[in-house]
Amino acid sequence: MRKTVNLLFFCIAAATLLSSCVSKKKFTELMNDKEAIANQLAEAQKNVKSLEETKAQLEEANANLTSEVSQLNTDLQTANTNLANTKAQAEKDKAKLEGELNTLNAAIKGVFASYEGTNLKVEERGNRLYVVMENPIYFRMGSSYIAKKHRESIVNLAEVLKNNPSLSIQVEGHSDNAKFLEGKGDNWNLSLSRAMNAVRLLLRNDVSPNQVSAVGRGEYAPAASDDPSSSESRAKNRRVEFVIVPNIESIYNVKP
Repeated sequence: MRKTVNLLFFCIAAATLLSSCVSKKKFTELMNDKEAIANQLAEAQKNVKSLEETKAQLEEANANLTSEVSQLNTDLQTANTNLANTKAQAEKDKAKLEGELNTLNAAIKGVFASYEGTNLKVEERGNRLYVVMENPIYFRMGSSYIAKKHRESIVNLAEVLKNNPSLSIQVEGHSDNAKFLEGKGDNWNLSLSRAMNAVRLLLRNDVSPNQVSAVGRGEYAPAASDDPSSSESRAKNRRVEFVIVPNIESIYNVKP
């Protein structure tokens, strides 16, 4: 009997001790879980704070962008308005200029139309006006001498210029594409010499030096370009041309 009681007491003690051990382990686990949850909560709160700061920054950036977009739209509208006004003014200026040029061209053509029998007329090529002679001035190969048969036309042109000091003439000399022997000259100088000889004839007929100028174009502005090396083309390219350079400020003083 005593042995039985002792055994029972041992079992109860063992059960009590085992129960105590299990509870302590569970408690430790719970405490660990609590600590982990606390750490997670702290990290979450830290992330929330960071996200709130980021949100505030984004909201501020969005407000700034909205303001900038609004300003850009205002600037764009202003630019579009200015562009429209500029285009409208440009169209007005263009129309005015075209009207003035048409008046100018008509006045110049009227000048030459009034000199009947001079064999001179005005021809428009692109944006330039040329004095065209019934007997164009051509040159022999390598020569800048103006033949006597061409001088009457230059005298007639001089008369027009003297009577209309607001008109100026640019004499352009041209050559063919035949090459000079080395050291014997070049087409640039030859073309300029041809222009200068025409200018000298105008000056001898009392044209003001302020109304004339000379340029050499060499072989680079041919009148006949289909076959520039043929004898026919070369003969047409050895020439001088007279380009009208009106004084815009005083062109309305032209006397028809």
